Amino acid sequence: MEEAITIFRRLGYEASEATFLTLAAIHSGYFVRRQYAEFLGLGRGGNEQRFVEKLLQKGHASFTRYHLNKVVYHIRAKSIYNRLGQTDNRNRRDKAPRTLKRKLMCLDFVLAHKGQRFLATESKKVAYFTADREIPLSDLPVRRYVSRESSAPTDRYFVDKLPIFADDSSPSAPVVHFAYVDEGAETLQGFETFLDQYRALLSAISFEIVYVADRSTWFEKAAKLAANM
Repeated sequence: MEEAITIFRRLGYEASEATFLTLAAIHSGYFVRRQYAEFLGLGRGGNEQRFVEKLLQKGHASFTRYHLNKVVYHIRAKSIYNRLGQTDNRNRRDKAPRTLKRKLMCLDFVLAHKGQRFLATESKKVAYFTADREIPLSDLPVRRYVSRESSAPTDRYFVDKLPIFADDSSPSAPVVHFAYVDEGAETLQGFETFLDQYRALLSAISFEIVYVADRSTWFEKAAKLAANM
């Protein structure tokens, strides 16, 4: 991450801009001005305006207006993700409104815990759990993809891209924190699927699951499901 920040500073971004650009691209691909202002710890003002103008002028982002004139910025330039070593990152692709909302909520969670060590990419998550925690690869949540161009399937891990960070304050047994982001589900089926896919991994570590939602409808039932893990 530090290397990417240095590269973005060479492209004309200030240190705070480069840091936020890195976080937003890796964890979401989308952001709103409020999130940059909160990242800076400042009220709304000229700082965010200068940042978004710079992004747009350099062709590194685009914007879309949604309901009630809400403007969402999309970091979509391939050059940004190439410099992050994320050439295949799907965050640069357009998302449906519901998925976009989940992406913004994921970034909110990351920004609310910006002092933590997030496992931001698939490779970092796999390396942490298999190398640092010595958990078998077979215990990690996986999805198998079959390409029309190749007969060999491809296994991808942690495809939900939900935020995960490791609390290193207790080195002997670090607690791993998982955020499940509910962007407005009508049932708990998605959360139940998440728990089932992560069951083998969770059984091998100390963990905390944070159920993130914009309403409290499912909090109590979600807590009971997680307590039975």
